[in-house]
Parts: sequence; C-alpha cells; structure tokens
Amino acid sequence: MRWTQNATKAQRLKEEIAETEKELKEKKKAYDALTEQLASLNLLYSEVSDKINKNQNFMQSGQDKLVGFLGGLADVKSEAASLSAEKLTALARLEEIALAEKKLAEKLADAGDAEKEYSRQYELLCQKRNGLDSDIDEAASCLKDFEAQLFELNKRISKLNEEKTVMQARKNMLYSLTENFEGYINSVKRLLKDAQHDAALSSKIEGVVANLIKVPAHLETAVEAALGGALQNVVTRNEDDAKFLIKYLKRQQVRKNYVFARYVLSKDVS
Repeated sequence: MRWTQNATKAQRLKEEIAETEKELKEKKKAYDALTEQLASLNLLYSEVSDKINKNQNFMQSGQDKLVGFLGGLADVKSEAASLSAEKLTALARLEEIALAEKKLAEKLADAGDAEKEYSRQYELLCQKRNGLDSDIDEAASCLKDFEAQLFELNKRISKLNEEKTVMQARKNMLYSLTENFEGYINSVKRLLKDAQHDAALSSKIEGVVANLIKVPAHLETAVEAALGGALQNVVTRNEDDAKFLIKYLKRQQVRKNYVFARYVLSKDVS
C-alpha cells in the first residue's frame, strides 16, 4: 500500500513539473515576442529621429535661403510651419514610443520575476522528486524483502501440505485397520473379528501392540521400522490367556499355528 501511494505521489509531481515547464516555455515565448516588438519600436524611433534631423537640416537650409532670397519668405514660412507640425507629430510619436517602451520594460520586469519564481518552484519540485525517488527505492527494497519472505512462506506451506497429505493417508490407513483389521495377518484378523461377537474370547485379548503403545509423532516412523511385524502381536494378561487363544485358533483349523504362537504375547509370562 505504501509503495502504491508513493508511486501515485511521484506521478502527480511529474505532472506538476511538466505543467510548470510548459508554462515557462509560454512565458519565454511571450518574452521573445516583447523583445521583437521593442526592437521594432527602436527601429521606428531611429527612423523618426533621422527624419527630424533631416527636417531640421532642411529648416536650416530654408533659413539660409530666407537670408539670401527675401522674395521667397512666404514659401519658407509655409514650409517651416509644415515642418513644425511634422516635428510636433514626431515628438508625440516619440512620447508614445517612450510610453510603450516603459510598459514593455515593466512587462519584461514582471516576466523576469515570474521566471525567477518558476525557477524556484521548479527547484523545489526537483527536490521533492529526489525525495520521492529515494522513497520509491526504499519501497522497492521492502517489496523485494516481502517477496523473499512470501517465497519462503509458500515453500513452508507446500511442505505442510505434503505432510498433511501423508498424515491423511496414514489416518485413512489407520481407520481401515481399526474398522476392518486390514493389514493384519490372517490369524490376528481372525481373533480380532471373532472377539467382536464372542465376549469370552474378547476378555482374553488386551489388544495388539500397534494399538496399545503410544509413540510421539516424530518417532512413529522409527518405531515402525524397529518393531516391524511385532506391531501386530496380540497382548494378553497372562500366559493362560495366550494358550487359550492358541487353542482357539487350532479349533478353528487355522493353518500354520506355529506361526501364530509367536504373535501371541503375555503381560505376565513366568
């Protein structure tokens, strides 16, 4: 969750940085346009100044002619008046140019301040981005550790599932052995089944070794390997009960009685 929040925050900061850079480009474009306009106004100013200088030179020439030629005084005065009017127009135009230049300078100053502010904000965003990159690296490291832990947990779960399967199979086998005496040799199975319906026979049998002993789960396999077939030995309270069971098997005409005798034990054999 923390890694997802950091990723979202990083994406939002990247979008803010892109937006700021776009706005700076637009400001730069406006600044270039104003610079071109100022250059154009300066050129116009130079042209007007040249024209005024020419007109002034022309007026000087007219004055010289006035001294030399009194007969053209009226024409000179008319031309001087015209030039004066042009001069006033030019001066007014110069004032407009100066005012425009002043406004342009103010705009350029504002643009400069805005550019400084955007630069400061950009630096702050870069610092935040660096901090987020560090957080993202830390989150990635944590995620890697989590994945490693998850892998180990999955291995343990798989192992537990395998153990569960083995235990379930063992449980099913034990249930079958308990209910149907499956897995027992014929003589033991015969005694246990007959004892379910014969109270006298049942009273002589304490059980089989496999059902009477209690072994810790982690030692079961070792004990089974050590005892082997002895786990099916029938346990009695005394030797007389053991002899009774052997005679019972003989009466039932079970073959290989000598084999059965070694599976019949007594708790009290002297």
